[in-house]
Amino acid sequence: MGNAESNVYQNHLSRFLPEEQSDIDRLFDTLSGSSGSAGEKNAKATKKTVTLAALQAYIREPLPEQMSARLYNGMRSIDLTGKSSGLCEQIAKEQFVIFMSNLLKGNADEKITIIMRMISKTEGPVKGKQIQEFTEDLIMSVVHVLNYRKELKGWSLENTRDSTIGIKALASQLLSELKLADGTKPAGPQLMETSFDEHAIQDWVYQVPQISVFLSVVIRQGLHVLHSLPDQTKDIVNLLPGCKGIKGRGVVSLFDIPSIIYINSHLPAELQHKWQLLFSSRLHGESFSQLCAHIVNKGPCIVILKDLDGYIFGGFASHTWEVKPQFQGKTSSFSSISWLCCKLLILYRYKNTAHLMDTVILLSGHTVFLYFQVYFPVEKVTLIFELFLLCTQSGDNRCFLFSVFPSLAVYTYTGYNDHYMYLNHGQQTMPNGLGMGGQHEYFGLWIDSDYGKGHSKAKPRCTTYNSPQLSAKEDFTLDAMEVWAVGDLPEHTGTKGKKSILDVDPEAQALLEMIGKPRQSEGLREPLEEDEDN
Repeated sequence: MGNAESNVYQNHLSRFLPEEQSDIDRLFDTLSGSSGSAGEKNAKATKKTVTLAALQAYIREPLPEQMSARLYNGMRSIDLTGKSSGLCEQIAKEQFVIFMSNLLKGNADEKITIIMRMISKTEGPVKGKQIQEFTEDLIMSVVHVLNYRKELKGWSLENTRDSTIGIKALASQLLSELKLADGTKPAGPQLMETSFDEHAIQDWVYQVPQISVFLSVVIRQGLHVLHSLPDQTKDIVNLLPGCKGIKGRGVVSLFDIPSIIYINSHLPAELQHKWQLLFSSRLHGESFSQLCAHIVNKGPCIVILKDLDGYIFGGFASHTWEVKPQFQGKTSSFSSISWLCCKLLILYRYKNTAHLMDTVILLSGHTVFLYFQVYFPVEKVTLIFELFLLCTQSGDNRCFLFSVFPSLAVYTYTGYNDHYMYLNHGQQTMPNGLGMGGQHEYFGLWIDSDYGKGHSKAKPRCTTYNSPQLSAKEDFTLDAMEVWAVGDLPEHTGTKGKKSILDVDPEAQALLEMIGKPRQSEGLREPLEEDEDN
């Protein structure tokens, strides 16, 4: 090996920490059948090679056979000499290390040659059909290896929809981002026959981060290398959220594993680590009152439903559901927030004129922090803060609608209006039901309080989310419905027997009425559970 080749190899090797290098050495020795003392291994390291048969034998169970061949072709694509004199049938250690370096540590430019060879054995442009087969194999391999390694985090292939359809749906969604040099995006049969060069694939890999994440999962979990080291990004750690509330209950979710992965990737990062089942029509019955009782004040949620025609769709609500006869959606402007804070504080200051207050409002993303320098009793400061949260919690532009079947897609905020969320019950003058996007009588997604009926009216598109009609028919009949809390539940929902401060302080109730926040959810919360010890 020449000096230039050695320098390239050493540069790639230096990307790995010492413990990572040891992990890679161990794997290569296993694949190449190395034996003997450490000194003999080091002396012969460059002479040892890996064959396709050895690779297939090692990952026969963790990965599908077709992915073994694709990984092998990717390793062979590493040109050590720079002469492109043809692909060798055996993989040298230098090729193996550079392959690992480029796919796990490299950018889109470094990955592209490998991915092109994983798509096709031959050089040159690749057809859309070949890219589709590669993408489906990649997604199938992720599902397979996570199931094999028992890394589904509480989900299983038994308590979710058949992933076969989900694999094709996710692959189709990712392929929709393929575009030619002129910016056009071929679709349908045209896409399958269109040729894409290396630059188009490189742009696709850059635009679709799931491809790199999936390759990393396949390598780490499939080859069982670097999987336990702190090198993994949050994209990998939160690829699948932890699942609570479905195990052992005899329910099969409306989600499949690929759709969970895709929808979870669109959630705010702080909510991606856990999903908890709050409501299932198959468990809790077909009742709008039951639905409200299980989802009100439970934090951000995902609503998913299936109509009688088999279409599956839903929406993500970025804030807790509250029952009120108006849309839940506000712009988080400084003026509106500061006005509310002043109104709350003035009411208390009027009763406590001897005390001085200094309110500092810090805005960070979508979160508002309050710091009160006051001489009020602690419980009063806590009351003000809780009231503030109750008054400001509402949907924001992180909400979205989505479709799972027959196609997988996410539809995000347009900026046209702030009609993010709506939940109302027991009113005579306003519509009663759960809705997201659009306007009254023309929601992007609507579940009527007369449970079982709904609509998705979006012609041509929902004004709030730019979503098309999500159901098979504009007015649909509901077959099944689920609601999942995402992220950690609000603290008050996890404390047995503990009443809200609104339940014990009549001043709080009066203050809510004064600022136009009547307790519309009264009677809809679940009864407090008794202590297990009682």
